[in-house]
Amino acid sequence: MQHKEQYQYAVMSARPKAYTGTFPVHIHYHFKTTGNQLDIDNYGYMAKLCADALVQLEVLPDDDQKYIAAVTTTAQKVKKGGDNEVVVTIKPADILGE
Repeated sequence: MQHKEQYQYAVMSARPKAYTGTFPVHIHYHFKTTGNQLDIDNYGYMAKLCADALVQLEVLPDDDQKYIAAVTTTAQKVKKGGDNEVVVTIKPADILGE
């Protein structure tokens, strides 16, 4: 399975509902991993795959600047035996002062 399909499957398994708030939005991705930590900028690639999956699953209409004003990422190492997961928060950009 390719990376894009893996992220689409992961997002789909969370059964997200379509975002019904105002646009544009700020999306924050918080990656929790049990393995080696990546450089923080490498999580940007994974955030892009997640955004593509959110569009494919019709959570967001598109991933261009009309709909997404900002993307941020954070990462946290969790204890061995914990779950790898991505917590995705979508908020209207104006709430964040943007």
